[in-house]
Amino acid sequence: MQLSTCRRSVAAFSLLVLGGCADRTITAPAIFWSGHWWPMATSDARRKMYDPSDVTDRYWLYLQATRSPVSDVFRPPTATEKEREVHLCGGTCVSPAGDYCGHCNAWTAAAMREPEPVVSITKTIIRYGTRDPSGHIIVGGTPPVIEEGVPPPDIFADTTVVVFEVGHQKGLLTEIWTRYDGSDAFGNVHGPDVTAVDWHRTLDSFESTGFAIELKPGDPVWNYPVHEVKLRFTDRREGDVLWRDVEARVEYVISVDENFVGQRTDKVTFRYKLKIVRDVVVWGAWDGPWPGSIWRPKRPNSAANTRVLESCVREIINEGDETILIRSSADFRPWPCS
Repeated sequence: MQLSTCRRSVAAFSLLVLGGCADRTITAPAIFWSGHWWPMATSDARRKMYDPSDVTDRYWLYLQATRSPVSDVFRPPTATEKEREVHLCGGTCVSPAGDYCGHCNAWTAAAMREPEPVVSITKTIIRYGTRDPSGHIIVGGTPPVIEEGVPPPDIFADTTVVVFEVGHQKGLLTEIWTRYDGSDAFGNVHGPDVTAVDWHRTLDSFESTGFAIELKPGDPVWNYPVHEVKLRFTDRREGDVLWRDVEARVEYVISVDENFVGQRTDKVTFRYKLKIVRDVVVWGAWDGPWPGSIWRPKRPNSAANTRVLESCVREIINEGDETILIRSSADFRPWPCS
């Protein structure tokens, strides 16, 4: 994040002890995109990862079409079965719970750390081989000679087309950022909440990476990327004591429909007081509503759904549109994905 060009004191505490500036604006280092929070409760009418023909189904269909039938992707559980096992919530999803009510923390992390998908991706997989008694294509070890796309009389072809819309891609990126394990955080999503002093200090220490907030203390949790913070300081001195009133106007990135492209934001204002003695903050307190936590993601961690692999997600997204010809067993892609 970029700080405005005001005089700064000791680097580690510049926002805490700086005087002589009435206002300060902190802006995210990139345009964090809006994504869907992918609820888990079966009672929720909105799209979920494990819905039929949705995120995990399409991901698994692509893997089965491009991998050898003797590989692990043809044995249970599928990515969708695993998603239902670890993230389906059939009740009220009252937190704290091992399976949160949705993926708000995960899309937040993905929106901050991944390029935004903006166009759909189509994978066309054509397999050539002989037919077994049930009519399925059996890909052999010797590639048939195919001239002008027409196989010889004893060789047949089947075609699988898998379309990953923007929402499916954002869903897969969300899934690989599911866990909080790889995050730096002040405060906890289920309490205790971030202190006013830690909040203010963290605005400075997270300035180069950007950060997210858990918007409301307590449960359920509401995680969002932060787009901009406008700070207004009001100072008064009593001898060696500097009393500072701070108003923080936070513009944060909100959740949207699955295929939305771009950024949509909302705003909230937090107020707090600081007591600073000889450039040392000795006390701080919130003055009104406050966030539950402030955090930044560091690395992907999709351990919750062990069938959704980061390497496979990146293969799907990074390769873009593809026509994949599988004429022999040598053409099958490696599993796990490389």
